[in-house]
Amino acid sequence: MNRFGLLTGLIFFLAGCGGGSGSDSGNDQSSSSAELIEHFMIYPQAGQDQVLVNNSFDTGYSYQYKGGLWSMYRLYGEQVAITRERDDSFRADERIPETYRSQLDDYSGSGYDRGHLAPNAALDHSEVSQRDTFYLSNIVPQSPAFNRYQWSDVEQWIRECSQEKTAGNPLLVITGSSYSNMPETIGTGVAIPEYQYKVVLHLDEDQYLRAFALLASQNSFHWDNLAEHIVSIDQLENQVNVDFFSTLPDNLEANLESSVRMACSLPSGVTVSPAIFYNPGETESSLSPASDLSCGSKTTCAAMTSCSEAQFYLSSCGMARLDSDQDGIPCESICR
Repeated sequence: MNRFGLLTGLIFFLAGCGGGSGSDSGNDQSSSSAELIEHFMIYPQAGQDQVLVNNSFDTGYSYQYKGGLWSMYRLYGEQVAITRERDDSFRADERIPETYRSQLDDYSGSGYDRGHLAPNAALDHSEVSQRDTFYLSNIVPQSPAFNRYQWSDVEQWIRECSQEKTAGNPLLVITGSSYSNMPETIGTGVAIPEYQYKVVLHLDEDQYLRAFALLASQNSFHWDNLAEHIVSIDQLENQVNVDFFSTLPDNLEANLESSVRMACSLPSGVTVSPAIFYNPGETESSLSPASDLSCGSKTTCAAMTSCSEAQFYLSSCGMARLDSDQDGIPCESICR
């Protein structure tokens, strides 16, 4: 699929559902990224029993696990910059039937932290949105080491990513939990997730879609090994048995989910095999399983050995110089 394929599919999708401003595709293409991203606010199909609509985020809740399966939210950099004192106002969510509702006592003495899905630090731009993040429907049991250190670093990375974007141009983030067939529980049956995951989607100012996922085990994930946990949305779906963006047209969904298109620059020192990245003009079989790359090791198109390398440095290291005409394709001498 060429570099305009995802955008073209999106335009036809919006036209079909009345999302465009008219029949002229030029009008659709001039729509702001913030407006277009609304069309991707599609609830994951994760078997949730109840969807809870909050201020700034929505949550899918499981009666079986007595916890959140996912929370979805838009992350604006200008809102992330606003902070307020954390008040830790954890409380049961009375919108959930009492039989299936997690309680504060479930966590008391359990040895597990009350881990957020939609993070307080990302959504504390208003008193109301911050307060809503402390509903226990948005909380799952997380080990202290995972919650306070490893996963906290991931959350900070995503927040910093949002602040790199143009004002008014948000990330769409889904944070979720995945459970084993027979999960351990605390309290009155609150299940402990086996995995936590994130899906991050961004629509550039040129309306080029980028999306990636991250899957982390509470027991083995470490921030230093971040790259090993970055996957495509398809790979995540297969692992956690959740269907994301299910109401998109099949061709648009398939192309969005099949490859990693980094919406965030990788932290300094993080290395990723270039073979996981989407690369215009290359088939999957032609991607070279070259040695791991790291930001800063190459700086010019002349130093690149493949389009996949060039795409890595453009997408993950923010090396705009590789895309002199700003068409989304780096080093066109090797990527055409």
